Amino acid sequence: MDNPFIIFPALETERLRLEQLTIHDLDAMYEIKADPKVTYQYGRNPHTSLIQTESWITLVLNDYVEKKTLYWKIVNKENLRIAGSVTLWNMDLESFMAEVGYELRPEFWNRGIMPEALHCLLDWSFGLFGLNRVEACPLQDNSASVRVLEKSGFKLEGTLRQRAFFQGRFLDQYYYSILKTEWEKRKVK
Repeated sequence: MDNPFIIFPALETERLRLEQLTIHDLDAMYEIKADPKVTYQYGRNPHTSLIQTESWITLVLNDYVEKKTLYWKIVNKENLRIAGSVTLWNMDLESFMAEVGYELRPEFWNRGIMPEALHCLLDWSFGLFGLNRVEACPLQDNSASVRVLEKSGFKLEGTLRQRAFFQGRFLDQYYYSILKTEWEKRKVK
């Protein structure tokens, strides 16, 4: 197993670079976190200030130091803009598992960016990082995320009924996972 908590892994695809988030990404991440079309997808209110985003980045960086989270910014190679992010969190390395989360600027939606980033992350997670299971928990209204997960081979394990409360409504959360053996079979096809 590679130890990404010693040297953070930079990952690359044909169109994207996945790099460690830094405080220098504050303005770009604020644009993403302040967009209600983005934050609605995962049941959070948009950020209302740079200070709020700076605090969030500080939390992400501290979670990395504490070996709780790996957080990549997704850089579009064509224009070097940060298109979004992808993260491994809720890790249980003794059980070789983690949860994946992601977000993407609306201007990059429906361009295959997130599946490309997710596939790159899964290759690394099941390969060099040595995970056996990756989970994802989209909210019921996030049909785009469900499509990305299902196209990537994730299986629906169940529904966590009314698990989240957002904007005056109780929302179901879906529980998806993919196993290393399932990912490897997909890659052979």
